[in-house]
Amino acid sequence: NFLDKWNGRTHKIAEKYKKLLSGLPLKFVEENPECKSNYHLFVIKTKQRDSLMKYLSEEGIASGIHYPIPIHLTKTFSNLGYKKGSFSNSESASQEVLSLPIYPQMKMNDVVYVASKICEYFKRKK
Repeated sequence: NFLDKWNGRTHKIAEKYKKLLSGLPLKFVEENPECKSNYHLFVIKTKQRDSLMKYLSEEGIASGIHYPIPIHLTKTFSNLGYKKGSFSNSESASQEVLSLPIYPQMKMNDVVYVASKICEYFKRKK
């Protein structure tokens, strides 16, 4: 079926990203060993997120920040009384996460291109 095929494809793309980006000053969102991700997003974490995002944009590569505000700091949940500092992991993640392009029809040479630009960015920062 199409869904299994597409999920398998995005999983291969994610594995390629991980291989090509290993050793850089970024982290991958860990996959739960009890589950298999469908990789509707491929998220990296880096303290240089905003600068990297700008660089990728200048190179014609779209990226996204899907969760810029921790949920406990949104207006919807303000009645719960949580404040900045209540969930430090969530707060730091909201400042560091960046979603890279990923979709089932993405060509592997495009994955290589995106990864090469990320590698280039970090080499320039040294």
